[in-house]
This record gives sequence, C-alpha cells and structure tokens, in this order.
Amino acid sequence: MKWLAFFAFGALCGLANGDTQCFTERSLECNRQLQNEFLFDFSFCSLQKRLIGCLTKLAIDCDLKFKSLAEKVDSIVEEICTEGSKLHEGILIK
Repeated sequence: MKWLAFFAFGALCGLANGDTQCFTERSLECNRQLQNEFLFDFSFCSLQKRLIGCLTKLAIDCDLKFKSLAEKVDSIVEEICTEGSKLHEGILIK
C-alpha cells in the first residue's frame, strides 16, 4: 500500500505541468482539511484515500497535464477500498 501512495504522491507532485502554482498553493487546503477532521482510522482506505481524492480534485481544478493519470490512481484507490471488488479481495485490506 505504501508504494501506491508513494506513486500517487510522486505523480501528483513530480509530473506537475500546467498551473503548478495553483496546485502548490491549493494543496495546502487538503492538508488543512485532513487536520480539521478528527480521524480515528489511519488506514490506507481512510487517510490516504481522502488525501489522494483531494489532490486529484486539485489536479483537475488546476488543469494540470497529469490530471488523467491522477483520475486513474483515484479510481484504483476507490476500487481497492470497495469491499467485494477484485482489487480489494486480491490485496485483502481489512
């Protein structure tokens, strides 16, 4: 799971072409949003899913070149975290 989060973060930060200033400034919103939520569950499907979703939305809103890749990563994370899906069962996230 760590490799997927690392991949997503690297893709979102390292491949940033387009309005990177928009993305950089607004990515702080994701951090603030997560800090304001009182989370008890720090599992991949709780914390990382929220962070990846937030960063994906910013990639789309800021019209970054890698937004389609970000959407794919977000879609994969969604499937991983959906009980009964093939990816969820294959990875056995509990």
